Amino acid sequence: MSPLDGLARGLTRGIVCAGVIWCAAPLARAIEVSCALASGEVTPPTTGATEAGVPLIARIGEMSGVLADGLVSVSLLAGSALAALALGSFFVIVRGCSPRAGAATASLAIFGSIAFAREDMGAVLATNSASILHILVPVLIVIASALICWRWIEDVALAAALAPAVDPLSIDAATDREASDSARKGPIARDAASRQLRGALGFSGSSEVIDEPGLHGRGSPIPRVMPDDGPISRVA
Repeated sequence: MSPLDGLARGLTRGIVCAGVIWCAAPLARAIEVSCALASGEVTPPTTGATEAGVPLIARIGEMSGVLADGLVSVSLLAGSALAALALGSFFVIVRGCSPRAGAATASLAIFGSIAFAREDMGAVLATNSASILHILVPVLIVIASALICWRWIEDVALAAALAPAVDPLSIDAATDREASDSARKGPIARDAASRQLRGALGFSGSSEVIDEPGLHGRGSPIPRVMPDDGPISRVA
């Protein structure tokens, strides 16, 4: 399993949840305008009208309008969340060396623009004029958002599948154990050469600092007693 599988699954779930919330407001607005055009009413029914006297399509339009008004702010927050998820997706794409990043780049550009132009986008989502154009705009927003999120999820899944099974930047197990010992017992006085010498001489692999009687100092590979020049002179 790739180390990026968990991150890719989290990004995919976040994209789906944020995308559904983002599409909720324009979809509810499109239903409201459609019901208003179908019933021939631009304004809600009068206060004196009873619920039984109000046509069903008018009641659906009224409930959709209330829902759309309440979801405008939440949808804008979801759009900003999608921009942040698009930025995080590039980590998976770069680590997986994926050749596909078009949908993630387009998502970052689109939803990043929405995050920086919240007031303008909020005015678009809040418009409920009864016309065909005000039905087509939110419907196109929903369709385009669904398509780009679908392609975006494919980019993330491909990058996670292409990621190496072993992380080249992972920490070696022996290094991790040595760091844990150093954090628990303090820095040790042995280097890599001393550890190799201890292994060659048959000492145990304990991480405790031991003063070897045949070596100079604690963990030093230098012998405690240096050879004299007598035998060397006789050989020469």
